[in-house]
Amino acid sequence: MRVDFYILNTTDKQAELHFACRLAEKALSQDTTVYIHTHSEQDAEQLDDLLWSFSETSFIPHAIVGHPLVDDDVKVLIGFGEQRSPAGLLIKLAPLEHENNQYPRIAEIVSQDKNSLQASRKAYRHYQQAGFSVHHHNSPTKKNNNRPNLKLIKTDNHFKDNIEIKDHG
Repeated sequence: MRVDFYILNTTDKQAELHFACRLAEKALSQDTTVYIHTHSEQDAEQLDDLLWSFSETSFIPHAIVGHPLVDDDVKVLIGFGEQRSPAGLLIKLAPLEHENNQYPRIAEIVSQDKNSLQASRKAYRHYQQAGFSVHHHNSPTKKNNNRPNLKLIKTDNHFKDNIEIKDHG
């Protein structure tokens, strides 16, 4: 099991949500199911709205867990609180207890917000103690419209060891 920490150089919540959209888009392009865990129903709805419009060139079919129209064809689900959904990639925007062995790949998005940093330190210790393969990636110092260029490579149903984040600004 692999965990990647993406350390953003911002406290902007929109940047976190946009980064989650980009990760989901890359995973989906490689036929990986995604569950994005948020803090609240309001955050889930905000992410739901953003996934409709964040990219001018693509659409990410998605739904909020528990929505009456969710079916097995939806590859990106959004949840909050105690909700969860099985997936190949868990994108964490909020703490989620007891995800051990449920997700083969976890992406922790960490902003410079005090609460986010504290939660990520706790999660990092937990993952190390549980024997996960833990990696971290720092975002570029320059801002590029909050749109980092992500490269997510998957081979043999497993993600390659690195995800490149480059600023081309």
